[in-house]
Amino acid sequence: MEFGTSLGIATAYLSAGIPSGKIITIEGDPAVAEYAGKNFQCLGINNISVVNETFETFLTGRLQDLKSIDLIFIDGNHRKASLLQYYAAFKKFFTPQTIVIVDDIYWSKEMNEGWKELTQYPEVTQSVDCFQFGLLFFNPGFINKEHHLIKLPWRSLGKK
Repeated sequence: MEFGTSLGIATAYLSAGIPSGKIITIEGDPAVAEYAGKNFQCLGINNISVVNETFETFLTGRLQDLKSIDLIFIDGNHRKASLLQYYAAFKKFFTPQTIVIVDDIYWSKEMNEGWKELTQYPEVTQSVDCFQFGLLFFNPGFINKEHHLIKLPWRSLGKK
């Protein structure tokens, strides 16, 4: 599942990672959703369903048709309240193997606050801050709840 298709570049990479999987991507702008759909056709990708709805409309409608969510990439509406609302709506579809990817966790102070709040939720057993995005895990097999911070080496290129 992807919230925020844009041109579908990240969606295409998700598809490449699991070509036998079913990917649902939500895009509110009809012209952008159509363009992404054409990109998928040109790339010969057949396992992506583009849903042209607002996130809120999807959450109150089609989301209920799902049984579970294995992976969700949240990349749209970069506000704390929205992020927490989306997470709350998806939560009942999580399994111990679900992975949540939150993009742009340092987009703004508000977005970073939302990310930090999610990492403190009791069901989150591990979190990874990769700066551009964050990962949330729910596997009860993890012995200790931990938050990991990854500093990418490219930030220090050219510095001695």
